[in-house]
Amino acid sequence: MVAVTRTYEVCAERADGWWVLSVPEVPGALSQVRTLSAAEEHVREAIAFVAGVPAGSFAVNIVPRLPEQLTCDVAEARESAEAARTAQERASASVRHAVASLREAGLSGSETARILGLSKQRVSQLIQAG
Repeated sequence: MVAVTRTYEVCAERADGWWVLSVPEVPGALSQVRTLSAAEEHVREAIAFVAGVPAGSFAVNIVPRLPEQLTCDVAEARESAEAARTAQERASASVRHAVASLREAGLSGSETARILGLSKQRVSQLIQAG
């Protein structure tokens, strides 16, 4: 097995329904693919051929280059997804705390479920996990 010694950044730009792949660090290492899922295999072959190194001796980092508006849309989507994940974690912690508090106050699992708008099964899971 060949040790991975470096990582090449691969620029992937959309042109006429293709992804054009270029490697600034390896002039002449070019390829094109229809889908990004095929990019690594194809550009790895190009780098290996041009640089004269084994295809398994390096890593590649595919970096799609998008028009500015799409880049902004992607950034907003990622930020929103991260905010949603963080909010979900806070909500889950709050629900677990509320279940524990209601149970400590002497309410039954059924009452706790009704108050919190959860199923009895979910309350039971939270009690067992607590």
